[in-house]
Amino acid sequence: MKTAIDPFDGQKITPENYLARWGHKALGIQEDQRPRMYCNVCEQTLHHVAGRTRDSAGHFAHLPKSGFCPTKATAALPYGHLTPTHPDPVRAKWIREQAMQHWQWIFHEMAIRCPNFDAYEFIELIKVADRDGLWGYRNLTLLQVPELFLVSRDFTPRTSKFRKAWFRFWFSANIRSIDELWITPPENVQLLRAEFPAPKGRQKTPYPHEIEDVIKCQQIMGIHENVKIRDFAARVIPEALGIK
Repeated sequence: MKTAIDPFDGQKITPENYLARWGHKALGIQEDQRPRMYCNVCEQTLHHVAGRTRDSAGHFAHLPKSGFCPTKATAALPYGHLTPTHPDPVRAKWIREQAMQHWQWIFHEMAIRCPNFDAYEFIELIKVADRDGLWGYRNLTLLQVPELFLVSRDFTPRTSKFRKAWFRFWFSANIRSIDELWITPPENVQLLRAEFPAPKGRQKTPYPHEIEDVIKCQQIMGIHENVKIRDFAARVIPEALGIK
């Protein structure tokens, strides 16, 4: 990770600033005597890992045998495909109908949280939800749909021409699987957005240690009518999905 939380002031700190403040690990000492930082996602302690080259400031990493943190997942989809084990087909049909009636609100909420969110990404996510059966979760509410869409896929420069970085969304570390979303009080669920540099060369997905920043997304407070979205999205999405 390229940022951590400094326990002394509660502010984000980069590896560069950490080295400037605390220096390098001392020679001849097995245990690193420098202060530990904290993970912005799971609040566990992090240690500084030296860079492989002279001009690299390194990165922050979780301690060996540390507890669960979604940032440590190597897969692009930490929750896997969002396919319910015991779907409710009747409720699934109703939730999808509600989502189509409020698609502009869903698009608006996602665009607030995902930089340069594209209309064609939204269209593809609806198709993914249909294919994976995402609508079938028994306790799924319309209010949760925008966040579930965001955690279902990564968002890369490949699908949005104005996006330069790679973005991945997780729920806070207390949500280890999507099923825990239904048994956790809403006020204890936090959506997080991680930013990675876009992979180069033959690298297909970012490595966990490349996380440049993690932010806490604004909580969705309610379903709103008459939200304003871009003219292009307002035209192509209904045409592609056959909705009004």
